[in-house]
Amino acid sequence: MIAHNTVLTNGNSRFSLETRWAAVEFRNNLTDAPYRGRDGGTFVESENVASAVPEMFVNPSALDLRLLDTPLTRLLVIDRAVAGYAATDWTGAARPVGDGPDVGAAEFSAAPLPPPTFPPPPASPPPPAPAPCPAAPQPVMVGGAPDGSVRSVGMDGSVSSLSPFGNTGTATRTATADVDADGVADLVAVTGPGTPLRVAVLSGADGSVLVAPFDPFGGNFLGGGYVAAADLDRDGRAEFVVTPDQGGGPRVTVFGRGADGTTTVRANFLGIDDASFRGGARAALGDVNADGTPDVVVAAGFGGGPRTAVFAGQSVLAGSPARLVADFFAFPGSDALNLRNGSFVAVGDVTGDGYADLVFGGGPGGAPRVFILSGALVSAGDVAGAQAAPVANFFAGGDLSDRGGARVGVTRADADGRADVVVGSGAGRPAGVRVYLGKDFASGEPAVQLLDPLGGAVLADGVYVG
Repeated sequence: MIAHNTVLTNGNSRFSLETRWAAVEFRNNLTDAPYRGRDGGTFVESENVASAVPEMFVNPSALDLRLLDTPLTRLLVIDRAVAGYAATDWTGAARPVGDGPDVGAAEFSAAPLPPPTFPPPPASPPPPAPAPCPAAPQPVMVGGAPDGSVRSVGMDGSVSSLSPFGNTGTATRTATADVDADGVADLVAVTGPGTPLRVAVLSGADGSVLVAPFDPFGGNFLGGGYVAAADLDRDGRAEFVVTPDQGGGPRVTVFGRGADGTTTVRANFLGIDDASFRGGARAALGDVNADGTPDVVVAAGFGGGPRTAVFAGQSVLAGSPARLVADFFAFPGSDALNLRNGSFVAVGDVTGDGYADLVFGGGPGGAPRVFILSGALVSAGDVAGAQAAPVANFFAGGDLSDRGGARVGVTRADADGRADVVVGSGAGRPAGVRVYLGKDFASGEPAVQLLDPLGGAVLADGVYVG
């Protein structure tokens, strides 16, 4: 619990409070910037005010953040908090019970107050606090085996196998996120083409079934699907997004698993504004505009150009998906006109600047191009600038004759706070996974770690990473 803090950043920070821990609660805080979970941290919030201004306080420049009696503080702060989280304020004054306490660290008093006093500095510097433990590296989930199994692959090369649907005779595509709020990422899986479409969720803690296989669209669609997952409403439980593959429209459906284990539809909309398009769509989730909520990025599927839409995460579950920027083509120049196999997409903060970057991979039938755009520039509307100075632009393995595309994902391979990029081999190519660390992106193809969880088999549908 993080409660009754007052933070005035004056624009010097994009976030007022952050957590690296799971399931943290922010309550009764008064700040001028939003909150953020990073490096796997998650949180819920209530009764906070994130629109503080200097005029609310006695003398901010002198660090006096006691409250003034103004129409704004009366409306938002004074007597507006929920009782029971702090018996006194930061000066030691008792918080009232009857009218309710005030939001933030200081309780308003109508009586004249002396200037605040601060404790004297310690005689000698205290020992440094222990550094927070970085989030542990996570395994890469690899799909593509013809028996429908999924490999969990560690950075040390260790491999374990899961079968969300049994032996389907088709590939499985995957994503990972904490669906049941136990602090451990879970496996979200969807069947590939050739079998009736099914989605399931397995516990990352013990492999048990959290969401039994179900038909997300109805009608036993045979074209396969894609999945992505993240906590869109910041309640500690990740939602999962399902989109159809070839033969389906650009439909984006968001599901959530409640505390009682039931699964419900949270949102349902067209990710690409063309209801007649039948190449499907691929979605990815990440905080592109650094507002603390994952956004929804949708790329057109096979048969379409590399068209991309980015929806503000807060608007999706509200029932009115709103675009952060106008739709654009992932690849610039002649590729925007000539490519008709869509693109694969993933989202993660590769640069470590707080904005999730957009990771594109060439679609099936295309070259294994990996093209990463700055989320900071894209969210600011400068797509052309992001394309002119990409975070990365290379062909995985350097083989321009490869026409299997590049299935992309993000992971946490080295726990340095940056997203790392994984690329699965394409259709008709020897199966393999390439891992690139976020810190290594500069120019050209960076150093790579090769993983071989499928024995180099040539797979008709390629290797999917999530």
